[in-house]
Amino acid sequence: MSALSDYLESKKKLAPQQEQTPLQKVLKQSPGQMFPLHIDVYQDLRTEEQQQGPDMTFDPGIRRVFVALTDWQPGHFYQIGNSVWHGWRAGDAITFRWGVPHSTANSGNTDRYTLVLTGKVNSGRQIWTQ
Repeated sequence: MSALSDYLESKKKLAPQQEQTPLQKVLKQSPGQMFPLHIDVYQDLRTEEQQQGPDMTFDPGIRRVFVALTDWQPGHFYQIGNSVWHGWRAGDAITFRWGVPHSTANSGNTDRYTLVLTGKVNSGRQIWTQ
């Protein structure tokens, strides 16, 4: 079973008290592509009012999780703060606190696929149950 089919099966087990399903997207990064260093603002989960002005008020209940859908290949990496994530297997996941600059790049020879989940955590600090 692939990491994507595993995820779709686990989606059926979302926490019942959760008010909304996490936003989900699959990202394809082809050889030579990169996403420059940035800090997420989670605009899809914040009101227009929260997005106005220089403060960009942040809701600390929002979490983003990256799930590898393919095994790591040489040249694939994420930079998160001063650390580099590499060597993953399909199905491995990573998350980090808001405000940490991060970037991705594919300087390898194969496409890299990642499932990105973004949502508000429930009172148990979970986006979904296992």
